[in-house]
Amino acid sequence: MAFLNTQGRWKIIVGAVTIAVILIFAFREALQDRTGFRRPIAPDENYDPKKFYSDVDNTPIDSQNATDDEPILSSSSGGCAGFPNAEDILIVMKTGATEAYDKLPIHLLTTLRCTNNYLVYSDMEQEIGGYQIFDSLDEVDSSFANNHKDFDLYRQLKEYQSYSQDVRTLKAGDNAWNLDKYKFIYMLEKTYRARPDPKWYVFIEADTYLVWSNLLRWLDTLDHRKPLYLGSPSYLGDIEFSHGGSGFILSQAAMEDTVGAHPGMATRFQKDMSEACCGDAILAKALLAEGGVKVTKRWPMIQGEKPTTIPFDKQHWCVPVVTMHHLSPEEVTRMWQAELQRENSEDPLIFADIYDHFVSARLSSQREDWNNLSDDLKYTERSTDTEAKYGDNKPWDELTGIEQEAFMSLENCLAACTANEECFGWMYVDKKCNLSRSIKLGGRKVADGASKYVSGWMMERVEKLKGEMEPCKPKWITGS
Repeated sequence: MAFLNTQGRWKIIVGAVTIAVILIFAFREALQDRTGFRRPIAPDENYDPKKFYSDVDNTPIDSQNATDDEPILSSSSGGCAGFPNAEDILIVMKTGATEAYDKLPIHLLTTLRCTNNYLVYSDMEQEIGGYQIFDSLDEVDSSFANNHKDFDLYRQLKEYQSYSQDVRTLKAGDNAWNLDKYKFIYMLEKTYRARPDPKWYVFIEADTYLVWSNLLRWLDTLDHRKPLYLGSPSYLGDIEFSHGGSGFILSQAAMEDTVGAHPGMATRFQKDMSEACCGDAILAKALLAEGGVKVTKRWPMIQGEKPTTIPFDKQHWCVPVVTMHHLSPEEVTRMWQAELQRENSEDPLIFADIYDHFVSARLSSQREDWNNLSDDLKYTERSTDTEAKYGDNKPWDELTGIEQEAFMSLENCLAACTANEECFGWMYVDKKCNLSRSIKLGGRKVADGASKYVSGWMMERVEKLKGEMEPCKPKWITGS
């Protein structure tokens, strides 16, 4: 076969590149026409809510008609159509410069397509395909940012940007975590200055999945005039806070009472941030100290698991899902597709729906090279440590004979699960037997060496639980 000459090869290359560029721009324009994609308005001091919102109804919610028990969603034709009061909700996404190109685009194609009322904050100002990402840390005192070790990555990012280097090649590691904790309060202050009018501020991360329809159903029943800080509770010492990755929600009143009434809060808590591990914890400390706003627990509606790691049990089964965490772009895509394919799309998406779609068909009595994340009760060989605990946090001598032998073999591990009426799943590897009080799917896991991960589920118990819980009436989490 004769080879093309140099001139012919270059013509082909130039032609291919030209076609690719045309297709990219055509796709982008088509996507904007079909999905309502619009670049979010940049935050600035001259923000005009009348220009940003269209037909905003500023009439306060009639709290007499707003209850947690009967969320109402107007009729929807699928996708993003028919959602109520979406213009009153601002989505604020936190990401990092080294991950933004990998994690942000999928959100623009899925949940963020339902609104143009969102802001994205990072540790470096960027633009991705015409969508603006804002630097959350550009107001940190320069003497601190230029010298503190927690800002090593921030300074590296600035250097890479100045030389037009690809920031994705930076090995961020712990430096990204050390820097991330400073973003929370600074991001809150910037957000409120730029957007003081939304009734609700929903803060998520780039690997958080937001069930948009459920969020709107739920917030439509709540009163934004109350200082609410809604989330999944976590603890750092005596600090109770809403876990950032799970997402958290602040009402307009909560924002007014904290960053609105007390500007400069981030600077005042900068030392606390530098000494702590977690920015979401220091945020909670600041909200309580300066505005008297404390966490309102809304777990498991707001929670930090994803379909493969959710512990399906009676606490979860009929509860509507508002957030999930640690989803890869591929998992976000699958979750979004599952939402669009639901036959009962006008009903709230509950945990049982996720179980039916992602988990049910993949369970079996035994599965090799699989870790189903059973970890509620752990059995191993007897330790020389006399203080060691096993199973349900018991000393060795308080274990039954079946429990003491559970580590010896796969068959013994299964027997221990069978003997425990609360056990729904088991996992065995290398003389370790773990049992679970909930149904978890987990994922493929190949062990090193000769040992093998083997997992199984008690299928009769699984089906019995499903039968007891269904049909479900959505159970929205309420109370203080």
